[in-house]
Amino acid sequence: MSDEEARLVRSRRVRRRQGSICFLFAGIGFGTALYMLRAHFSTLGPAFLALVALMAALFWLGTRAEADVTQIDDRLREIADARATRHGPIDSMK
Repeated sequence: MSDEEARLVRSRRVRRRQGSICFLFAGIGFGTALYMLRAHFSTLGPAFLALVALMAALFWLGTRAEADVTQIDDRLREIADARATRHGPIDSMK
């Protein structure tokens, strides 16, 4: 594995973890927002709007992290394809 591949694998792992954490907290915010709507509908105010904005931001960050993971996967696939082309196909019959 080359240095670039190792760096990409580490970066992919970190971005995947960041995306998962963002989605987790967005889900917690969504549950809290539903609770606030149901239990405190008459007293909703700026806190509710801030919670909705925070949920949207976390969801956006999570999708950005997942998009980065997809790009990293594509780059890793390109590297693997280039290596296979350079070294020839692996013959499993040997």
